[in-house]
Amino acid sequence: MVDQKTYFNPFPGLRSFEENEEYLFFGREKQIDDLLDQLEQTHFLAVIGTSGSGKSSLVKSGLLPSLHSGFIRGVGKGWRIGVFRPGDNPIGNLASCLCSGEFVVEENEEENFNLQPIVESVLRRSDQGISNVVDQFLNKLPENILIVADQFEELFRFSKYERTSSKGTSDAVLFINLLLAAIRDRKRRIYVVFTMRSDFIGNCTEFRGLPEAMSTGQYLIPRMSRNEIQLAITGPVAVAGAEISPQLVSMLLNEVGDNPDQLPILQHALMRTYDYWSAHTNGKAPITIEHYQSVGKMELALSYHADEAYYELTEEQKIICAALFRSLTETGTVVGGVRRPTKLLELCELLAVDKDTLIPIINVFRQHGRSFLMPSLEIELHDESVIDISHESLMRVWVRLIDWFKEEMNSAEIYLKLCKDAASYQEGKGSLLVNPELAITIKWRDKQRPTEGWGARYNISYIRAINFLEDSKRKFDQSVVFKNLEQAKRIKRNKTFTYFVAIASVICLFLATYSWLEKQKAEKAENKAVMAKNKAVESEKAEKKAKEKADEERKKAEQSADDAKKARDNMEVAKNDAEQSEKAEKKAKEETERLKNVSDAINKAFEAEKKLASNQLDEGIRLAMNAYELFSKNTNNSSRNTQIYTALNKALQEGRNYRSNFYKHTLGILKILKSSNNDKLLILDEEKRITVLKEVASGLESVTKLDFENVSDMIFSNDAKLLIALNTLGEVRFYNTEDYSNQDERSFSDPSFSFIQTFTVSGVEYLLVSGDKNRLINLYTKEEVAISELDKLKSSKNTISTQGAYLASYQKGGLFLYSFNIESSQLVLKALDSIDTIDQVTTLKFLGSNLIAVGSAKGVVKIYEISSEKSVSLISTIKNHKNVEISGIDMYEDSKESLIITSSFDNTINISKLSDTKDNISINAHKSWIRDIFFDKNQKKIYSVSQDTYVKYWYIDPEDIFKLLKLTINEYE
Repeated sequence: MVDQKTYFNPFPGLRSFEENEEYLFFGREKQIDDLLDQLEQTHFLAVIGTSGSGKSSLVKSGLLPSLHSGFIRGVGKGWRIGVFRPGDNPIGNLASCLCSGEFVVEENEEENFNLQPIVESVLRRSDQGISNVVDQFLNKLPENILIVADQFEELFRFSKYERTSSKGTSDAVLFINLLLAAIRDRKRRIYVVFTMRSDFIGNCTEFRGLPEAMSTGQYLIPRMSRNEIQLAITGPVAVAGAEISPQLVSMLLNEVGDNPDQLPILQHALMRTYDYWSAHTNGKAPITIEHYQSVGKMELALSYHADEAYYELTEEQKIICAALFRSLTETGTVVGGVRRPTKLLELCELLAVDKDTLIPIINVFRQHGRSFLMPSLEIELHDESVIDISHESLMRVWVRLIDWFKEEMNSAEIYLKLCKDAASYQEGKGSLLVNPELAITIKWRDKQRPTEGWGARYNISYIRAINFLEDSKRKFDQSVVFKNLEQAKRIKRNKTFTYFVAIASVICLFLATYSWLEKQKAEKAENKAVMAKNKAVESEKAEKKAKEKADEERKKAEQSADDAKKARDNMEVAKNDAEQSEKAEKKAKEETERLKNVSDAINKAFEAEKKLASNQLDEGIRLAMNAYELFSKNTNNSSRNTQIYTALNKALQEGRNYRSNFYKHTLGILKILKSSNNDKLLILDEEKRITVLKEVASGLESVTKLDFENVSDMIFSNDAKLLIALNTLGEVRFYNTEDYSNQDERSFSDPSFSFIQTFTVSGVEYLLVSGDKNRLINLYTKEEVAISELDKLKSSKNTISTQGAYLASYQKGGLFLYSFNIESSQLVLKALDSIDTIDQVTTLKFLGSNLIAVGSAKGVVKIYEISSEKSVSLISTIKNHKNVEISGIDMYEDSKESLIITSSFDNTINISKLSDTKDNISINAHKSWIRDIFFDKNQKKIYSVSQDTYVKYWYIDPEDIFKLLKLTINEYE
């Protein structure tokens, strides 16, 4: 470790350079001379530049020290300089500046304490207020007076606030008139300088006299040349007594380019690189590209650093932190947003928290070496302390803050719409909210927890809006109750109808019985008629009448039989209808009960997470298990639910016995590797050394560390008998995995080697070593294969499918597919297809035999499929990570589903369905960026390694997690 007393960090990071740091301020010498010349002529300077162009640093560490050194001649005996920011009280802040120790001699502290309100009163009396203050209170000073208004654009935000509040713009106008009158009064040796973002120049036209002054005193900061930026990099390093490699300087210059917005981000990346170099070297070696890349480079260093601070907070503090940064960000303004400095007391009111809760969160972000929030840690916070984001660059680069900013804009939009709807309803022009708008607004309220202070920033009718929302919810709840009552009445009517049908069936049965009896009577009557015919043969007329009567009786009987049959048929139909109605009602009840159980399971999972977060482990674990059992029972294990899986995983992580299963290393870990026989696990750490781990009952433990140094890549042979390792010098070594002995006779080297891979062709395993020169050998016979065709490919990344059928090559602008074969010790490549793909590829990997996964530095994963026609087509795009680098990709596949497993520098592991990438499970796996993942298909476990020094593993099947939790519960009992 380096002696921290000997070395200090010469880079300020995100904040501006201060006046006492001029010895570290390089590259602006010509601009400082220009400022001095212009200030001498005009008494006024408006230093204009884009956000991040270094306006404040140029004035504080360039102009001010030069004035004190006497570089403007003939202007008197030295300088008294006051620096302040207009904020939301420009005249009050100016008065405070003029009453500071720089101007007022501290002979009587009590008298000085009461001076500020008097000075402010003098300033407000007329446009000559500054001159009057000089005459009345500062006339004893022989020096020149310089007033520096830093961040002058805050005045325009204040002016806008005054207009919105219908208070006029009196303070803003008076403040500008005070400054303009002071610079016109040359007798009193008063000079004025202010710094302002260039995108606010148009706002100057709103104030009389300011555009004219700007035309004579404006200084637009020029872009730094490449040589000036180089001096700003190498100068501070040299002052600190360190060295920086020319290769790193060249890389930094290329990444900065001509963009002045990158300067604070460059300073921050250099600060982080210097800290990393100091902590990991003896201070004698130069700062190199490796140290720079370890902190995430310019692109990610700031975001990673801010995330480190964020992950130091508890879960409740994280919620308050998000609201804090949203409150410090001005929405609806210029592109990129504007900082919104806010007093601590006002922040407490906005966030509905007390100072004792908020100050520890603020302190995390203003620690030494961070300075994301101002004021600095040396200044004790009180009610009137103004809290501010240190630089706009944080708002543009920190991925998490960008998301919060978008949430704030969306939240403000929903709130303003709610206020508008509430006003319309009060005026009788609108109605209460209904779904889906009501559900969306209630969800917003429950998640964002808006306070009256927050709402007043956008619209003062907060109470009316919230009451309107509550009335809408109350009416909706009443309508739901009414619908349930109507449904109950409908069911009752259906039951009444069923009873009626049953009664009708009984009546029909009675009629059928009656008809049958009538038929029996008719048959008896017919018999009597026959007997009468035999007795009255002689009376033909009587016989005929009897026959006719019998016919009539028979017809009646037949009609009665038909009526009875119809009655029986009607009764059967009514019975069937009643049975169908009963079955439908039973099925509806069962489906309602099933959906209710699924909903209850998800709610239990939410509750389990809350219990675990509050350290109620036993209850939290049982709730998670109950949620899974209830969910599985009501879905027949046919679906996967994010909330259920998350609760199970959280329960497993928090379980007392499981925590010991995580292996903690001494350094950050870059890569993980596991052999095919599942008994060897290797990790590669930041020292570029390989450590061998083994799985035991309690988790993972270290077995040995290999003596090979500066390792850059490692891989097992297919049979896991050999470990092949490559170091940064291009040396390739082979180790016997029985005892990890080095087989020196197999080793070879070439300085250009950078990547190794094994694959099988026709049952023979080969080793490919890639670099400026490629080498392909039979892994066991050591026979060389000619690869001239492979050397012709100008690609940044190549990967070969495990069985050697295809080679995928990422080249500039596209993904190229080749068939891959070895004939007569000669490699044969055949171009098949190509497709445009994403830039900045960080991960390229075959998944199975015909899928290619491509991960980018922007957090996007694309899956391509090789069809039977040997062509490549895009089948899926996964955007479930933040806008940071994809570090690992793998796949899990069974008869039910195919899952894509990805890891990223956003510290998460995502499990996404290949068929529907929005169906995604996210695991907050580590406290720092994840470097690599490995999926063990036999044990169905995901192994992950991280910059936070941990090796962790995660079960992908919820049933496996449930079984482990069951064992844990049994052990407790």
